[in-house]
Amino acid sequence: MMRIGIHCNIKCCDVLLDDKILPFIDEIKYLGIVINKGRCFDRSFSSVKVKFFRCFNAIYSKSSYASEEVIINLFKS
Repeated sequence: MMRIGIHCNIKCCDVLLDDKILPFIDEIKYLGIVINKGRCFDRSFSSVKVKFFRCFNAIYSKSSYASEEVIINLFKS
């Protein structure tokens, strides 16, 4: 469970689901986007950037012999 809004840091009563308390968390991943707890709606793209650069480096290291046009087409695809 996560709270977003002015009162996001104020402790509230526990919520039970099947007699278990749902924990409060600071971030949640929904459809590949990380949503952060805070006073206003905020999302984080750091994990997306890391994945992009990881893929970029993997492709670039294997295709350093190729021309620029081939590399650009690989990244577009």
